[in-house]
Formats: sequence, C-alpha cells, structure tokens
Amino acid sequence: MADHECSRCVELRIPCKPEFVGVARLAILGVASRMKFSYDEVEDIRLAVGEACTTSVEWAERNGKADSTLTLRSEIGAEKLTVDIIDTA
Repeated sequence: MADHECSRCVELRIPCKPEFVGVARLAILGVASRMKFSYDEVEDIRLAVGEACTTSVEWAERNGKADSTLTLRSEIGAEKLTVDIIDTA
C-alpha cells in the first residue's frame, strides 16, 4: 500500500529486538485507545501485538537475522482497526 493511499495509518519501524517490543505495545495502545474500543478490547489488542512482535523477534534470533526490522502498521477505519506486523527476517 502506498503512503498516500492510507491517510489514517500509523506506522512504526523498530529494530527486531526484544527491548523494542514494549515500544510497539505502547504505540498500538495509543492508537486503539483513541477508538471506540472498551478497555478490555484495547488490552487484548495490545497483548496480541506484543505476542506477534515477540514471535518475530524470536524467529529472527533463532535464524541469525538479529539486524532485521519490524514494522507495525495500523489502519484506522470508521468501524475497525487493521494491524499488520511486518518483519524483514
């Protein structure tokens, strides 16, 4: 997706390292909490993003790809939030 096609996207690119997973969780917490989600739903989203990022980090470490990056892309829709976790590992 080209940048100009998503005017309601938030994208964060971080190193694929364990110490940056918390940054991704905080970023999605900020995005989701500004939408119409309940507290529990926001926490579920935060947890899911943390688990997805941790899986990518673990895979990168096991496969010698420690220099890779993670991209958290969230698309804010009128009635939904789409979240993609993209890693270069």
